[in-house]
Amino acid sequence: MSASVPKFTFIVPVRNETARIDRCLASIRGQEYPADKIEIILPDQGSTDDTREKARGYGALVTENPAQRAIFSMPAAFRQATGDLICVMAADNVVRPSFARRMAEPFEDPSVRFAFAHVTDDRPDYALTTRYFNRFTDPFNQFMYGAACNSREFHKAYAPLRTTPNFALYRFPPERPPLLAIAQGAVIRAPFSMPDGYEDDVGVVFDMIASGAVMACVDSPLVDHYTTTGLFDLLHKFQPRIAKNFKPASSLRWRDRYVPADRRRRRSIWPLYAISVVPPTFVALWRALRDREPLWLYHPIIGFAFAWITAVEACKNLGDALDLLFNRHSTPAGETSKE
Repeated sequence: MSASVPKFTFIVPVRNETARIDRCLASIRGQEYPADKIEIILPDQGSTDDTREKARGYGALVTENPAQRAIFSMPAAFRQATGDLICVMAADNVVRPSFARRMAEPFEDPSVRFAFAHVTDDRPDYALTTRYFNRFTDPFNQFMYGAACNSREFHKAYAPLRTTPNFALYRFPPERPPLLAIAQGAVIRAPFSMPDGYEDDVGVVFDMIASGAVMACVDSPLVDHYTTTGLFDLLHKFQPRIAKNFKPASSLRWRDRYVPADRRRRRSIWPLYAISVVPPTFVALWRALRDREPLWLYHPIIGFAFAWITAVEACKNLGDALDLLFNRHSTPAGETSKE
């Protein structure tokens, strides 16, 4: 990274995002940051609406993504990026005006390779499901990873290398990595390369952690994430993801090379926990009182909904579900899963 103001490349994979692309790209162009230090690359997965035309109106470089999945566009987009810092975000994300300035700050330390910020959970236009997900993440990963899947609680699971008033630096243990993805406004120091064929943007972060990378947690809510419009939209969005996770070559199995045995055991018992209702209700009441966080009261409802989808999809894929239950058929270390 140069000694002057670093250049940002924002990578925004899309497909038919006419309803959300203006809000997303306007937030990038509205940064409190030099306009000539921001570029936008937009890998398009064959949009049939006016997403491309709108993106070009914001000065975005529109590229082709024939693979039809956002993750498969990443290797080429990283090669095309000319920024000192690269930010990946989905079209349902909006970055706050101070995002680029605040996210560039940790990279003044040459050891930092990756930075992430909190996602907001208090916008008045958020659905209740969005508030819950942005505050706690989904109930499955919450049960499996605990504080290690919520950047607001990383300090409970990991000791920082250094803290400042604006961010904390971590070198996460490879044997117990946190759950971090690159698609919610994470920033990576360039140059950065990603092998073709990755199924999972979490795996990219796991690999960086395994290499000993220093990572920064910026202690501010700088990304708005419009996850869902309500409970039914949530179920519709996650049903295919849950179904896919039963497949032997899924990204969930691929992650197992980095996931310790106790977390895999918790994954196996999660459906029983969620569908039983009573334990999740107890947890919700306890955490709501302990943390003074009423949003916890939504926990058993979302957990039961996820467990119901999981049960239905498990019945459809019984053999694969039993393999997953007993932690069999994970992708061997050193291989990349492909479906």
